[in-house]
Parts: sequence; C-alpha cells; structure tokens
Amino acid sequence: MAVGAEREPEIRTLPPELVAGDLRRIHVLRDVALALVAVLALVGATGLLGVRTGSEAVSASGHDVRIDYPRITRGGLSADFDIRVARPGGFGGTPVTIAVTKEYLELFDIQAVFPTPSRETSDLSLLYWTFEPPPNDTVDVSIPTETGEMLSQVGVHDAEVQVLVGDSPVAQLTLSTVVVP
Repeated sequence: MAVGAEREPEIRTLPPELVAGDLRRIHVLRDVALALVAVLALVGATGLLGVRTGSEAVSASGHDVRIDYPRITRGGLSADFDIRVARPGGFGGTPVTIAVTKEYLELFDIQAVFPTPSRETSDLSLLYWTFEPPPNDTVDVSIPTETGEMLSQVGVHDAEVQVLVGDSPVAQLTLSTVVVP
C-alpha cells in the first residue's frame, strides 16, 4: 500500500454469524443435491422412468389368451393393451366377450377399442366388451390408452380380466400395474 493511501474497508458477503463449519455443511448439501440431480438425469436418459410392458398368458379350455399391458407407467404416457384370444378350429360362430375391472380401466383414458365391440355392457365391477366371432381362429383386440395424470393414481393397481365364449368363462388373468409419479 502506498504511503498516505487509505485502506479500503473489507466488504463481507456472508452474514457474520456463519462460521467455517456452516460453510462446509452448505457445500456438502449442495454437492449431494447436484449428485442426486445427475443420477435422476442419467436414469431418465436411459429410459428407466418410462412405460414398461408386461405380458400375461394362459391356456385353458382349449383357448390361448395373451395380454400385453403396461406393467409400469407414468401419468400422461401412452400405455397400450393388446389382447389375443386364440382357439384352434375357431369359435364356432359364438361371440367372444372380454371383461376387465372397471376401477382398473379408470386409470387410463381409453381412446378406442379395435375392433369396435358389437356390444358393451357393465356391472358393478366389470366392463364387458363383446366381439362377433372372427372368420379365423383368433380375436385380436387393441386398446390404445393414455395414463391419467392424477396424483391419486400413483401406486399399484390390480385388474381381473375374464374371457367368455358365449356365456361360458374360458380364462381368467390378473394384471398388476404400477403408476409412478
């Protein structure tokens, strides 16, 4: 410093009550928060937070049933269902009905059912879609949906799916979907 020059006052940007230990703690918390954000970004980039499809299949009473459905999903994402009912030799002119738990279906915005059911009915717990017998030995049903965005839907949801040919139940499957935030 030059002779006769005044010394500039020290300007502090930290409150005087903070000590070195507090600063270290703040830096550690910042580093932990940044690490968590980095891990979350990495997991998101790998696709682990998206929809995961599950499959359930059963063979019963001469019928093979396979359902591809969203096992893990998040609000606002597409989550399609595909149901296949096959019977060697066909269905003999008998309609095929697929019944699904209504409460489970309320998780999704159903955009359509392909092919269009010839009849749709429900009772207290199930929604029934009836399809005319196909010309071959397979009924393929596709249900494009989107998962709803309500926070109350987060959690594990189970569904019962029944397949009836005529009035006779031929197969039953249980599905379980996890909706994550």
